[in-house]
Order: sequence, then structure tokens, then C-alpha cells
Amino acid sequence: MFHQIKGTNIADILRDQEIMTTPRFCLAGKTQQELESELTPRRGKHRVLLYNLSIKRAEGGIDLLIWEKGERPVVWLTLAEKPIASIWRLGNATFQEAESSLKGFFRIGIDTSKVEVFPWREYEQRAGVSKHWRRILAEAACGDDTSKWYFSLAPISSSGWTVIERWDISQWVPWQAESAPSDTA
Repeated sequence: MFHQIKGTNIADILRDQEIMTTPRFCLAGKTQQELESELTPRRGKHRVLLYNLSIKRAEGGIDLLIWEKGERPVVWLTLAEKPIASIWRLGNATFQEAESSLKGFFRIGIDTSKVEVFPWREYEQRAGVSKHWRRILAEAACGDDTSKWYFSLAPISSSGWTVIERWDISQWVPWQAESAPSDTA
């Protein structure tokens, strides 16, 4: 089981020695409860009341937090053997263009004997989301097989990791932080 990520995010995970849950409310410097008391949820085109917060990064770029009221943050995991589309989709970019722009694709192996994980079918109940929001997330998966999706309700520290790999043309290869190309370190 793996947590797949964009190369643009690997340095933060390695620095923190932890895969944080998403949405990452810490980026706003406030708790989920504080944000929910300050913001007004809006009903989007899918008729689900969602909170939506854009946070500008100091180094450039924007982090977008979208969540349903009361939704528990999770760490997303997968059994998929190739980079999942929901990680690499970047507008109309091809896979190769997205890979270059996002500085590659990585996955971190998770030791499920040390981390409690749940299957996608339990997301609605355990993460406290509506059936409708769960359906919207599945539709946004860009064709990924949701039967291979899992989640943890807690951050996953490096003591629960088994391997870090980088996608290389057509396969995952072991990757060491010391051997980081300059564009991902």
C-alpha cells in the first residue's frame, strides 16, 4: 500500500518525516474548527455545501483547501501500480508534461502493521462525509479505480514507511533523498 505524491511535495514530507492528513489546515495557521467558524460554506455546482480556502505559498503557488463541514482529514493511500491520475492531472497536460512540471511522481510504501487503514467504501462513515461528497470525489478521480483506494485518519510518521520510490518511465524505482535531483530537493 502506498501514498502517491507529486515531486513538488516530496521535500516537505521528508523534512517533516510525516505524511500529513488532507486538507492540511495547518497551512492556514488555524484549526478546522476555527476556519469553519470564520468561513461560510458555499453550495457548488454539485449541491454540496463546501468550504473553500486558497492559501498563497511563500515560495509561489497556491494550496487549495476544499472540505465538507465536519469532514475528518485523512491520508490517502492506494494499491495502484502506476501513478494515479488524481495525482498527475494538470489541466490538459499530457502525462509527460505533468511529470516534468510537477517534478516527477513518488510513492511512499506504508507498513499496514503499524498504521490503521480503511478501505474507500468506509470513507463516508469514518471520515464523516456525505454520500454525495464521496461520489463527487470518486468522479473527480479521473478514472482511478476507487476499489484500490484506502485512507488513514491520522498522519503517518516515517516509522510507518517501508520504501520511497520514484516513477521512472514505466516503473517505480527505489529512491534515496541523498540522490535527489536538484529539481526535487
